[in-house]
Amino acid sequence: MTGKLASRVRGLGEAEFQAAYGTEERCRTAVEELRWPEGFACPVCGGRQGTRLSTRPKIQCTSCRHQASSTAGTIFASTKLPLTRWFLAIRLIATAAEGITSVELGRRLGIKQTNAWALKRKLLRAMEHDDWRSPGDRRSRKRKLLPAKAVPRKATATPPVSPRAKLPAV
Repeated sequence: MTGKLASRVRGLGEAEFQAAYGTEERCRTAVEELRWPEGFACPVCGGRQGTRLSTRPKIQCTSCRHQASSTAGTIFASTKLPLTRWFLAIRLIATAAEGITSVELGRRLGIKQTNAWALKRKLLRAMEHDDWRSPGDRRSRKRKLLPAKAVPRKATATPPVSPRAKLPAV
């Protein structure tokens, strides 16, 4: 799901992104469209009819009365971070040419660096699982989004000679 969402937000400019995903309701609608492309389907009974609850962001099945959340079972589940910030993080990660550090991500989202680091890891894992890069892209995602540190290799010394090999032959 995150890969599909990343491909949607990658081509948008800042104003277009804010118009499409600027509010919590618009983000929730986008998640529902990705989760249930043919419309709501109850995870318990499979019913296709549902009513939105006014008190919580859930949909109640009309046949079994099960309350289903659009974010349950996704990376957005059980989080205090609003969906608007999740979507902004997806956009920042997907559009960063050389990758984005967790410090920069935290600064732009207004959250602590440690939370930004965890959020970035979750998103990268989800994007990697969805395989959101095009098949013709020769660059790997890890190299593009997470540049590896250049670590010089140590020069290998000649292997040590055993003490028996140094004894003169008689």
